[in-house]
Amino acid sequence: MRNHPYPQRSPVLEFAFGGTQVLVTTSANDHITLDDIEFARSLAREAAMFAGAVERMFHGLPNGLGVAGR
Repeated sequence: MRNHPYPQRSPVLEFAFGGTQVLVTTSANDHITLDDIEFARSLAREAAMFAGAVERMFHGLPNGLGVAGR
């Protein structure tokens, strides 16, 4: 995952995993709206919750490997 800030346009957030690439940007590339700010904050909040869930699953397994049943 990588953030691409640009001085003259809105930033682009890139997710690349395996053969999949997703680019996330705002509704218009030349200005930012309140909806864009709310979306970015929501994305950050959900990503933090996702990270917490992954960490709990990893640390909560008895084998310590983070993979159930191995």
